[in-house]
Amino acid sequence: MEEIVEKVSAAPNVFVMDLSKDYFQIPLTPRAQRYVAFVSPFGVYIPKKMMFGIVCAPYYFCKLMAQVLEGFEKFALPYIDDRTIFSQGWKDHVKHIDIVLGRLRKAGEK
Repeated sequence: MEEIVEKVSAAPNVFVMDLSKDYFQIPLTPRAQRYVAFVSPFGVYIPKKMMFGIVCAPYYFCKLMAQVLEGFEKFALPYIDDRTIFSQGWKDHVKHIDIVLGRLRKAGEK
């Protein structure tokens, strides 16, 4: 956390993005699906995607975001379900945002 604050506070251009329904975009393996299934009055629900409430979900989500943004640590850092992009100049900032969005699209984020 201190590293993020230190890097971001030194940059005049900061963009924080929180993508829509982040957790619900991550597919669960068949093995994981059987551990998070639950019974409702309408029957058994077996989720195909990660959902809130799974104890290990934040860990795996953070790990995935770190992998997606790997190599961009000089201008982009993940924190829980946010991605922070920071730059010294405006032209670089626009370029960095475009690079990160491209990487997120490539990883299947919407």
